Amino acid sequence: MDAMTVTDAMAKTDTMIKSRAKIRGGIMAMSAAMTTKDAATGSVLHTGNEAAMRRKKGLSGSTLKLVAIVTMFIDHFAAVILDRYLIAAGFMQLNQETIFLPENKSLLIIYGIDMVMRLIGRLGFPLFCFLLIEGYYHTRSKVKYGMRLAMFALISEIPFDLGFKSRVLEFTYQNVFFTLFFGFVVIWGINAFCAWVGNRIEGKIKFLPCILGTVIITAAGAVIVELLKTDYASIGVITIVLMYLLHQKSFAGSMALGCLALTVKMPIEFTCFATVPLVAMYNGTRGLKLKYFFYLFYPVHILLLAVICMAMGI
Repeated sequence: MDAMTVTDAMAKTDTMIKSRAKIRGGIMAMSAAMTTKDAATGSVLHTGNEAAMRRKKGLSGSTLKLVAIVTMFIDHFAAVILDRYLIAAGFMQLNQETIFLPENKSLLIIYGIDMVMRLIGRLGFPLFCFLLIEGYYHTRSKVKYGMRLAMFALISEIPFDLGFKSRVLEFTYQNVFFTLFFGFVVIWGINAFCAWVGNRIEGKIKFLPCILGTVIITAAGAVIVELLKTDYASIGVITIVLMYLLHQKSFAGSMALGCLALTVKMPIEFTCFATVPLVAMYNGTRGLKLKYFFYLFYPVHILLLAVICMAMGI
């Protein structure tokens, strides 16, 4: 082989190596361009078919919302209708000697059903707290979000009082929308305060005023809902804050922490831990558009249960 042939061969080899490098670079660039981060979880997802397949797996936000709605309805059916029926039938006046008499067998069965339904209903509140926090992160307008919560808290109060207190309006027990509203305001306040601190203080020392502010804002919200006597009251707001603080790191961990807080305060809430695997399967997608479904379902279903009780004379 002469010198010219060797030179040509080396040139062709060099060209082939450069071409392969460009191809590999192009593939890597395309892969990088196709990689994005999930806004809700911060985890890496890929666009295209792989992303579509991943998105289809797991539970959407609307699925979690429907689970929360169904379990809430089961709980309220027991609390409004079955509890009233048992009270009207004199079940609460029975003692250990009379409760197991043959004539009270049907009441005892109804009581057992009532307890099972109430335990199922414990899944509802923590799921709504989780979805509230998701809404906080993804809403286009926090002001409008807060206004909707406040508006439906007011709209729901008369149906709530009719269902749970048999009165048109009374102030010893307020509906859960008030708790969700003040929980929303509290986490909004915490986020705004910590952002304000972060813009003015540098270094790790900024976490100290942020922690102090979080405690103070949470305590203020807890005191307000206690004074208003809302459903779940202070533990409801505390649960929302605890879940919010861990939300972006772990959905399942966030839910487990919230359930722990609820159960420590009220041991009957222990069944709410069944929500942990549900949110662990949450895929970060919205799913069906049910924006106003829960807002409307809450007062309407309680009003219907109250009407049923009136028709039954209980």
